[in-house]
Amino acid sequence: MSCSAIRTSLFIIVLAVIFVQSYRPNSLSCEPKEERYPLPIIAIDTLSASTVVVFDSPTTTILGATGYALGSPLVHFLKGNTTGGFLSLSLRTSLPLVALWLTQKNSKTVDKPPSSTHLQTTIGVAAFALPMLIDWVWLAQRTVNPTSQIQPVSFSFSF
Repeated sequence: MSCSAIRTSLFIIVLAVIFVQSYRPNSLSCEPKEERYPLPIIAIDTLSASTVVVFDSPTTTILGATGYALGSPLVHFLKGNTTGGFLSLSLRTSLPLVALWLTQKNSKTVDKPPSSTHLQTTIGVAAFALPMLIDWVWLAQRTVNPTSQIQPVSFSFSF
């Protein structure tokens, strides 16, 4: 096995473990409670970012970008927070695309001052970091209403 295949396999295994850990059935209680779950999202974001930064190859860049864009929404969906999942997906795809458009539009000038390059870097970093922070702080929570999760069991027999 090549090193790339081993890294890819480890990446997939770590993501699977994070998803399994993030899915836990709720305990039965009568009152609604606020559930926060930023740790699996932070772990996926850290793993995705480090995959892109540490391993400099096209395959790992695609894996890291996929983990960045889809990892957090999948955790939200597993937790039953569909609104958070769709908001996370839209933020994680739209903000980097807008930043790419802004920096590409600005880079077409021939004589760029060095401050322009710093501005482009700042815009790029902010476009990737801001969705993560919004996800960790505001989107990674849901109100659990245990009574709505209890399904009555009915048996019927017919002869």
